[in-house]
Amino acid sequence: MKTKEVLLILVLSLFGVGVVSAQTAPSVIRVNACSVNDGYSMSDVVEFARGMDRSSGVNPSGIFFREAVVARSDFQNDWDFVLSVFYSDMASYVQHRGYMRGRESGREGGLSVTDMISCSPAPRVLFTNVANEGEIFTDSDTTVMVSQRCDLNGSSLTDAGALAAVRGQAVGAYTAIDFRVFGGPEIKENSSVNMRFVFPSGEEFGSSVDAVRNAGGLPQSDSEITCSNGSIWLSHRIFATN
Repeated sequence: MKTKEVLLILVLSLFGVGVVSAQTAPSVIRVNACSVNDGYSMSDVVEFARGMDRSSGVNPSGIFFREAVVARSDFQNDWDFVLSVFYSDMASYVQHRGYMRGRESGREGGLSVTDMISCSPAPRVLFTNVANEGEIFTDSDTTVMVSQRCDLNGSSLTDAGALAAVRGQAVGAYTAIDFRVFGGPEIKENSSVNMRFVFPSGEEFGSSVDAVRNAGGLPQSDSEITCSNGSIWLSHRIFATN
């Protein structure tokens, strides 16, 4: 049996399907913390990455650089941005990572984006489910994203999705919940999620925050879910299949 098929069966057996919504399968994200090397700027890295030729080979569903603007904890002391690569499913993830490993080992001359950035050797893999649809990147390929870590405290992933949907509707943002399945510090299975709010534009983000504040804050939940203070990111769309 092929490696990617073995891994897909393993993941489905461990975590089930349809745990958050009626989607046929959750999307997959591979995330790495990265920094821009000396001699380059974030703008240089974004421009170079967007201009790369992806007409051949195996491509993921999307690539985003999430530049830290106001991040919680000590992230900004050590890193500049998060490299987020999206896949339609785990089989696609395995296929693309296999292609990239072969490409890296056979690299020839010329500047590469990996010459411009340094990333953590310990990526994490997340499943993600959309909680609230919404328009994003309406006037440019860079927009504002807010993230919150939320502890479920015994509540379900379905409860987290419902709360994210209500809050996404309140602020007018595309909203998703991400839950880690591989990598990173040890956590109890399905004990926490990351809520992601992606706004149509920076202007929409500012007006939405003001409106929510004037209304008395975000909608609350009857569940036991508790969320941390948020982090603000500039989400740079590098590549997307649609």
